[in-house]
Amino acid sequence: KTAYEITYGDWSSNVCSSDLLVVTEIPGTFNGGTLVTSNAANAVAANIVLRTNSNFNINGIWNMDGGTNLIATAGGVLGNVQIGAGVSGAAVNLASNAFLNAGGFNLYIGTLSGGNSNSMTVNGGTVSNVVTFFVGGSTAAAAVYGNTLVISNGGKVFATTVENGANSASGGTNTIIVTGTNSLLSLLGGGKLALGNAGGGGDAIQNNNALIVSNGAVVNLPTGSLIVGSGAAGAGPNAGNVLIVTGPGSTIDRKSTRLNSS
Repeated sequence: KTAYEITYGDWSSNVCSSDLLVVTEIPGTFNGGTLVTSNAANAVAANIVLRTNSNFNINGIWNMDGGTNLIATAGGVLGNVQIGAGVSGAAVNLASNAFLNAGGFNLYIGTLSGGNSNSMTVNGGTVSNVVTFFVGGSTAAAAVYGNTLVISNGGKVFATTVENGANSASGGTNTIIVTGTNSLLSLLGGGKLALGNAGGGGDAIQNNNALIVSNGAVVNLPTGSLIVGSGAAGAGPNAGNVLIVTGPGSTIDRKSTRLNSS
């Protein structure tokens, strides 16, 4: 079995496949190419430790084909995990036996310095321990468009808050798709699910973002808020943001309120 260890520095890969990837105290940017990590079920496939207060930028394609992939910090302040930080076409893909523990970080798909048409596909795998999951959200003056989260084939994502098309910069056409029996997007700890929520102030507008729940999938929102199309103060109204629940057994379950399709 092969192990790869990378210490201190930005890194890139032109197809690196291993049973164990160890990355220690990086700043850290995966600059491009394709990374493949895999191991047996419940065995560690990747262990990435970030410097304190550092972001982990994924600007290539990371295929998690199996095993547990861990992201953590060496101590102190957490940064963010960002898929497509200022670039387009970055992707993280989880196969059915893959598990990603996001280490209590915020996870962004296309954000901060911009980034369009980036994606995460959870095709039967599991993503856990995310604080806020932004799909096309930004805290900088950069519009972001066309970013996607797909949860399919029994895949599961657990986060405290999920925002699709959100915060202080304008943008749109960002999409979350939860599809298939046993596929689940679950919000923990009373967090909110926000769709097209330009809540950062100024003149930000978020248009044409979508949450689609289909074919028996479930979105679990135990106690938090469900927001669709909320404009920032001083901005025009958001438009074209849609929430679709379709197909037998598809459900958005919020405490005593349930939206389902039969």
